Amino acid sequence: RFLRLINSWNLVEEPEQWLVYLLALLHRSGQETAVAICQRYHLSRRWIGKVKTGVAGWQEAVEVLRLGEKVRMSQLAEKVLPLPNEIYPVILTQLNSRSIARFRSLLNALQYDRPCVNGNDIKSMGYKPGPYFASALEALRRARLDGLVTNRQEELDFVREYLAAHEGAIKSV
Repeated sequence: RFLRLINSWNLVEEPEQWLVYLLALLHRSGQETAVAICQRYHLSRRWIGKVKTGVAGWQEAVEVLRLGEKVRMSQLAEKVLPLPNEIYPVILTQLNSRSIARFRSLLNALQYDRPCVNGNDIKSMGYKPGPYFASALEALRRARLDGLVTNRQEELDFVREYLAAHEGAIKSV
């Protein structure tokens, strides 16, 4: 039921069905046990990594989703994004309808409400490319998720302020 629900949203890449079922069986087993079972059946490192990550992180994602509006969308994203989408149906089984709606809102925002500003915009502001580009763009992504910026101009202003406040951002002009 929850696998069909996730697929009907069209917000994430369709999960591997067999892995959804495996995670449903293993999600309460603990990382060591889950990994041992995967190795027993000679799963690849890629699949074992997904199982390990899903088993390790699903409970924390559920806890944060259950907190509702007390938690910012960017905090939800921090807990959900690292998880394989094959664990999403397991997460949904633990949520009430309000939390499921919030989960869907998060996936929708991640898919369709991305910032417009990118590294080229930062370069056009006169900054030399560097590691602070990624941190500025990540801060912008979090601000967009939290509704602190809603349009391109606000995003540009946010990035300018962010770079001005953080050392290491070097103007080339």
